[in-house]
Amino acid sequence: MLTLAGAWAERTERVEEDKRQRRVATRLLDELVPPLAQARGTRTFARYDPAYAGSGPITRETIAHAMTALTEMDQVWQERDLP
Repeated sequence: MLTLAGAWAERTERVEEDKRQRRVATRLLDELVPPLAQARGTRTFARYDPAYAGSGPITRETIAHAMTALTEMDQVWQERDLP
């Protein structure tokens, strides 16, 4: 049987874990999305060279997944009425 103190401790852990995950997600998006937006309309994409890819070349499949992720992001922003 869970005591009141034990239940409170579990709740506190869940709240802290949620905060940690929100911080990690926010930092990740802060690092990825603005540079991608800044590359729009430039020759950045045309200059991509797989020979210089650090973590393996970007494939069309990777781009498709990124586009899906951005669509999902847009849906969440709309639902949350974010700018």
